[in-house]
Amino acid sequence: MLDTVVQTPARMRDRAPAQLVLEELFRRQDKAAPRTWLGRILGRSPILAESSSWYTGARGERAVADQLASLPRGWAVFHSLPVGDGHGDIDHVVVGPSGVYTINTKHHSGKRIWVAGRTVMVDGQRVPYVPGAEAEARYVAAVLQRAGVPLPSISPLLVFVDPQNIDIRRSPALVDILSARRLVRRLVRRPEVLSPETVALISGVFDDPRSWRPMPAPIDQQERFAELTSEVRTARRRRIGWTASGAVAGAAAASFLLPQVATVVSTVLAR
Repeated sequence: MLDTVVQTPARMRDRAPAQLVLEELFRRQDKAAPRTWLGRILGRSPILAESSSWYTGARGERAVADQLASLPRGWAVFHSLPVGDGHGDIDHVVVGPSGVYTINTKHHSGKRIWVAGRTVMVDGQRVPYVPGAEAEARYVAAVLQRAGVPLPSISPLLVFVDPQNIDIRRSPALVDILSARRLVRRLVRRPEVLSPETVALISGVFDDPRSWRPMPAPIDQQERFAELTSEVRTARRRRIGWTASGAVAGAAAASFLLPQVATVVSTVLAR
């Protein structure tokens, strides 16, 4: 089991992408018995069924964090900021010359996204993503208000990782919806509205742990997640290998048996 660390984190910018998601993922994973030797050989996934959505979510948040890492100087990025009274967080908060942004990440690889105002559908299923993104922007605005910082507008973004397509029939009034690969370009191409001094002031508020829900110091899960991801890839390759081997064996058996079956059928029909 993971040890609990009680000291307060020094800076919020030191939090890793998907920090809270990873902690919940491994809390669930630690309840499971290790895979057997046979399970490893056959390519059984190391991800529990009840952990799957957390693993997918962590991958999505880390993919967006990788995109944000390419922002130029003058930008500040914060990940997994704890909010509310429960276990919620804001995936990413970004501050730069073009404004303050909350980023709600959704990982729906290969899925079709359809948007009409506040209605968002993922492969035909309605999801409440727009109200969630709006609520995050309001929370961040309240953080700045409590700190007495002149309040800029907060721009909520809903960012999809690796969707098949995003069909926006009508954009929401407040939330900008886009794919992760367009994120950085969208941020840097917007007009400058904040001075470097204001960016530094706002970043200082976000960097202060007292601005957010009290949390224990984060547990470094990065190496463990990398190991888990490697195990997932190895298991997938083995499953593909076994499937391919089965197909080859089936084809070989068919090529051996079919001529014999054809001979028997011909003999029967000739009688």
